Amino acid sequence: MDLKNLKKPVIITGYAILALYILFLVIPFAVSPFVNSYSHYLSKVIEDACGFKIKFENVKLVTTPKLTAGVKAAHISVITPDNDELLTTDNAQVKISLIPLLIKKLEIDFAGADDISAEFKLKKNGSFLLEEYFNKNTPEDNAALQSPASALPMGFKLSNHLPDIKIRHYKIAFVDLNDKKQYSVEGEKLTVSDFVLNKKIKLNAQGKITLAGAEQFNYNIKVFNRIMPELDLNELVFAEQNNGNRNKKQENPINILEVFKSINKNQLSANLKTDIKTSGTINNPHFDGLLTLDNISMAIDGKKLPEGHFNIDFKGRQILLNSELFTSPEEKTSITGDFKTGKKAHFNAAFKSNAGINNIFKIINTIAQSFNYNDLETLTASGAIDADFSIKSDLKNINSQGYFKIPSARVKYALYNVLIDNIKADIDLADGGINVKNAGFTILSQPLKIYGTIKNDTSTDMHLSADNLLLKGLATAAGQTRLLKDNNIKSGTLSAKASLTGTFKKLKPTLNLSLNNINVLNKPSSTSLKLKDTKFNIICENDSYKGVINLDRATLINPAVSVSLPSARVTLDTKDINIDDTYLTLNNSRIDIYGKISDYTGKKPDIDVKAKGAILASDIKSLIPKDFRNEIKANGKLPLLVTVTGNDKTQNIDIQLLAAPSNYVSVINIDKLNGKSTLLNSSIKISNDSIKLSDTGLYVVNGSTSLSDNVRSNMAGSSNLISIKGSVDNISKNPRLNNVNVKSAEMIAASIPGFKNSKINTQFELTLNGSPSSPEMKGFANIPSLSIPEIKTNLKNMTVDITNNAITIDTPAINIDNSVMAAKTIVSPNFSSGIVINTIDYNALLLDTDTLLKAMEGMPSQKPVQSTKTQSTSSASDIGVVIQNGKGSIAKFKSGNLTASDLSGDFSLKNNIFYLKGLKGSAYNGKINGEVSVNLINGKTDVDFHGSGLNAENAIYGAAGLKNALSGTLSFNAKLSLNGYAQNQNDMMKSLSGNTDFKIINGEFGNIGRFENMLFAQNIISNGVMGALVSPIANMPVVKNSAEFKSISGDMSFSNGWAKIKSIKTSGPSMAYFITGQYNLINTSANLIILGRLGADVVAALGPIGELTVSRLTSYIPKFGNLTGNIINAMTTDPKTENTAEIPALSNGSRNYKDFKVTFNGGIESKSSVKSFKWLSVCDTSEIENGSLKEQLEASRQNMQQLRKEQIEDVKQSVEDVKNSAKQTAEELKIQLQNTKDSLNGLKNLFKNPAEETEVHN
Repeated sequence: MDLKNLKKPVIITGYAILALYILFLVIPFAVSPFVNSYSHYLSKVIEDACGFKIKFENVKLVTTPKLTAGVKAAHISVITPDNDELLTTDNAQVKISLIPLLIKKLEIDFAGADDISAEFKLKKNGSFLLEEYFNKNTPEDNAALQSPASALPMGFKLSNHLPDIKIRHYKIAFVDLNDKKQYSVEGEKLTVSDFVLNKKIKLNAQGKITLAGAEQFNYNIKVFNRIMPELDLNELVFAEQNNGNRNKKQENPINILEVFKSINKNQLSANLKTDIKTSGTINNPHFDGLLTLDNISMAIDGKKLPEGHFNIDFKGRQILLNSELFTSPEEKTSITGDFKTGKKAHFNAAFKSNAGINNIFKIINTIAQSFNYNDLETLTASGAIDADFSIKSDLKNINSQGYFKIPSARVKYALYNVLIDNIKADIDLADGGINVKNAGFTILSQPLKIYGTIKNDTSTDMHLSADNLLLKGLATAAGQTRLLKDNNIKSGTLSAKASLTGTFKKLKPTLNLSLNNINVLNKPSSTSLKLKDTKFNIICENDSYKGVINLDRATLINPAVSVSLPSARVTLDTKDINIDDTYLTLNNSRIDIYGKISDYTGKKPDIDVKAKGAILASDIKSLIPKDFRNEIKANGKLPLLVTVTGNDKTQNIDIQLLAAPSNYVSVINIDKLNGKSTLLNSSIKISNDSIKLSDTGLYVVNGSTSLSDNVRSNMAGSSNLISIKGSVDNISKNPRLNNVNVKSAEMIAASIPGFKNSKINTQFELTLNGSPSSPEMKGFANIPSLSIPEIKTNLKNMTVDITNNAITIDTPAINIDNSVMAAKTIVSPNFSSGIVINTIDYNALLLDTDTLLKAMEGMPSQKPVQSTKTQSTSSASDIGVVIQNGKGSIAKFKSGNLTASDLSGDFSLKNNIFYLKGLKGSAYNGKINGEVSVNLINGKTDVDFHGSGLNAENAIYGAAGLKNALSGTLSFNAKLSLNGYAQNQNDMMKSLSGNTDFKIINGEFGNIGRFENMLFAQNIISNGVMGALVSPIANMPVVKNSAEFKSISGDMSFSNGWAKIKSIKTSGPSMAYFITGQYNLINTSANLIILGRLGADVVAALGPIGELTVSRLTSYIPKFGNLTGNIINAMTTDPKTENTAEIPALSNGSRNYKDFKVTFNGGIESKSSVKSFKWLSVCDTSEIENGSLKEQLEASRQNMQQLRKEQIEDVKQSVEDVKNSAKQTAEELKIQLQNTKDSLNGLKNLFKNPAEETEVHN
């Protein structure tokens, strides 16, 4: 193509690019006003979302010639919901690089400000007041926070190039809310530049740290570091979110406020100045520059120490050291030195000290306590160092002067009861060499000694000897006190003999170690290590060495397994390591170990190690949790082969475990494996920081019952049933799954553990990638049928679909006995915060909890767990399951006598609490609705439920099991709490608390509440005369008709297994009640006071029982005598002491009534529970008491005749009234006449002839 023809398009393209570039640079001038106006809207959105006020001033869009863009704000302030200023910045800006976006890299180019000021308020426990605002989040907000994103959207990744940071002035203050004291970091010219996460960082900072008004630290830091770990920011950020650590709290968090206070109290102070450059690698670092720590001081026992210093000058392989530190005003330690490695290596050092050993420990303990580490409080010491020497050497000759002495010292660690005494040192350096005359210590009278000489020509003859030193004391002497915290060293001693001879150029070390009677319990894992005897001997000579390790009876005991190494012998020399005569036992199974590592110090080491044996099936079964062990069959022993081959770069591990018809462990009974041998095989390759799996899975092998040493021949003719393949990369730093695939080769028919007659047909495949803790997943599982006859359960056509976004579980047909249901569940594939179920759709045609629970009795039996108060607090704090949104419907529900239909509602599970909201449905011809919440950790259940229009008779039978209690239309409101995890029904009722109110209209009392039942009160039926009247009166229609009511309203509260009846009021045309008392929810008994009101029509029909309160009867009292007076006293009580104002009016408005009182104590349906029935009236019986018995009886006869006439007239009138009103049948009239006759006969008996009465008593 002619170049001239290209010229014009190139020029046009160039101008277009230039125009776009210029537009990019000038566009902020046009857009910034819009951005600034939008900032007010953004502030409002933030405030509405979280309550924080963020004010932006003069916000601008900025662009730069190097193609970065961002925003700049003249001023930003952040104000808490309590109107406290949290953060302010001036001229803050942030910019991102645009070019990396083209390759989907998010790279922040710059962040900075002229001034940043922040103030954080601290509570007494060291927590930030700021945390309270975030803890006010709703459960939905917390659930969202616990489900972090696993990656940036649209495939973007974070760049390892981190922004340059420039801050001209900064101040971060922490304020104690209690005393308002301030602890702050303040400085200027903070810059971070050249920051590439895996390569380099340059940091400049200067400032001061002020604690409670005291300026205690100053710093001026310049660092250019080129030694960085191999990290990827994107993986680091999202791995941190996905691995579950994001929301984990520290077991022992540091109280930052106490740290500030302790440092301030101890007057710890120093000035730091650095100017250092680093290079090389982590294993071979190089430093250049100066580190100066001046004005080092602190207070010990309230006394301020003189200021010291510690200065290091790094010059490549040379280090210059100059330090002077004080342990008391009179004790000083100075160290100076010049050290060089590599070519022309040398050292030249001087040491002078009179430090007290106890003061050294005081300083260490004071610093440790400043950071909440208090384990050194009981560490005490005595003695002092007396040293003044210098030593110079070029590794050919030594020139030394001076001495180093510890005349006598001891160290005691009371926390672990460790005493190290007789600490002594007498080292003479005066004659140009080193003469260690005496150095060492004793632990429980067992000594460690060091002695020997190093002459001027570096000829060395040094020796160490130790006999039976306690390991616990050695750990303290070595400064490893943290080991004692997690490990209980019950016993164990170390004996050692070591020597170092030769010259510095050619040293010959020998070492003989012996460990005896080791017994160590690791507390966190409950694992014990026991070791009878171990000897390690090594000798070096002429650039070669040889050694032997002999181990005798080592045992590792864990609650799950016991592994023993009865005998082991390892020999090594300059070239090879040989494993001879070694075997281990797993519980009762023996595995022999043998092999060789050749040329292990050379360039091409070769590994060839085998482990071979047989594992008893019973030992494998013992590794399975006890609750599941009973359902697992085990027999014989299973051959095992493990081979390890390779070199220092690549290792190949093959593992084979063979099961046969007579040697097996049957966890799942797979049909295809019946009567055949099964090989569990895994081939693992470890190379380039990666683990690769191949030929891993379950194989069917015909006829094989043993394993040869050849791994490949053991697999000959096998067919795969379940396979696992893929790799785990970057295992040492940030493990990542790479196409790890688990797959069944065909449809598998198997039984379910614990259910002998069960059958499941399934085929599945799953592929995993990414973080092991939260991998990306893709796969499926098809389950055409699942049958568990033991629990009457059948599932059909169940499918599981697994993608990166969701796991969808569809169970379209679930039958448990007669319950028929279906569900579709969508689960988040991110398990870093537990199991998060996004949605559940549940539908049931019938849910019968009676048959369902009966079916569940076929579940495998487990040992009951004793529920205690401490159990609820010590149990897991998080079940690890969240249900975001659930919807359910039940066409028909049955539980005991309770029934309901057309139930629907929403449910969720957040913060371990199951919420059922918007529940509504139909029950007993009415409507129900409400909400329920259940804490799945402690069982606390809250119910807020309502009902209206319910058939009261059926509802009461369903809820309380009381048949024919009463009829009517019921409505109710209940707000209750109970412990759903109570051990039994009685304990659950005891835990019930809350309130309920109810109303029933237009009904009739049935087995409870009827007036005729009250006539069987003990005070009535205990009197022969009155008792004889009860049955006929109770059967009268007018009495039975009193059971009708227009309304019942009640208000009750629940506590400790009792329902406290605040008030139950009933109102009917013939009767009204006001009831108070309590009802026992456990034994259905009641203790009640019933104040009642009875219409005149009913009172009139009660005969003598009713007449006792009629004014006409009162007029006869003077003539009745003492006998009648006693009956009246037993049947009446003074109304002045009763709350009769609470008795409702009769529903027909009648004012012609009589009031009564009933005392009820006993079973709610038992007539004998009515203890007394009394009319609320007062009768004057004084004339009775003053008359003679003969007079009274004579008057009684006369009045009896009058009463008969009146009764007959009353009955006749009643009959006439009935006829006129047509309200009674002929049969009812007959009954009423008979009742009247019986009543008159009763009265006749009451007023017998005195002579006849006398004969009876005689």
